[in-house]
Amino acid sequence: MGEKIILLIILYTAILLYDGPELFETKRVRLIYGLTMVPVFYLSLIYVFDLGWPNFYSLIEFIYAEPAKRIVEVFENNASFILTMREGLK
Repeated sequence: MGEKIILLIILYTAILLYDGPELFETKRVRLIYGLTMVPVFYLSLIYVFDLGWPNFYSLIEFIYAEPAKRIVEVFENNASFILTMREGLK
C-alpha cells in the first residue's frame, strides 16, 4: 500500500506542477478542473485501499452484460440450426 501512495503522490505532484499555473487564471477553470479530478480521486482510493467499490468496469458491465448475453445466446442457438441445415444439404 505504501508503494501505491508514493506513486500517487508523485503523479499528483507532476499533474499539479504541469497544470498549476493555469489553475489560477479564473474561478471557472478551477471549478472544471476540480470536477474532473473527483473521479480521479475516487479511483485512487479504490486503487490504494483495494476497495470493492463500483468503478468504470462495473458501470459498463451493468449496462451491457444482459444484452451481450442475449446476443451470444442468439448466435449459439442459430449456429446449431445452421450446422444442422448444412448437414441436411449434403
